[in-house]
Amino acid sequence: MADIVHADGMSVVFASRLTGVPLPERIVTTDFFHDAAEAAMRQGLSFFLLGGHDAVNAAAARKIENLYPQLRIAGRHHGYFDEDMDETICRKIVASGADVLWLGLGKPRQELWAVHNRERLKGLGWIKTCGGLFGYLAGTEKRAPGWMQQAGFEWLFRAAADPRRLAWRYVSTNPAALIRLIRDTKKS
Repeated sequence: MADIVHADGMSVVFASRLTGVPLPERIVTTDFFHDAAEAAMRQGLSFFLLGGHDAVNAAAARKIENLYPQLRIAGRHHGYFDEDMDETICRKIVASGADVLWLGLGKPRQELWAVHNRERLKGLGWIKTCGGLFGYLAGTEKRAPGWMQQAGFEWLFRAAADPRRLAWRYVSTNPAALIRLIRDTKKS
């Protein structure tokens, strides 16, 4: 149950070509973040960072503060917590006065967490899932070369870099997604 969905992967862009209304490009969260930060600085909005290991989360916050000194980081919290902490964490986020929550808990946990806790997060303007964004900002994760990104193979680069974590995700979800894509895509 998302209010806005964007094409973060090339597979969505490729799939859109089957509908007769092709998307012109993908909107990669790790790139989009910088546009959002610039806009937030201009508008006086603040961010809360939730996810990743504490050291990675802290390093990402420092990087953001260095890149965007007028942007207020309202708060941050690592992503390693049990469900019984959800209410406490949501209260912390709301109390921080943050306008935007960047939620990097990994798929599908971050999407499920956002839906489950959405009512507890009243006052936020936006909840944006962001996967591994904090690792990229902190410098602990690397992006695929540009040619791989353009060709739609960033997923392959990521799987090769972290096969233990990502290989099973891609092997188990990609065929199901392809079947749904073929079965459920309707031309407009």
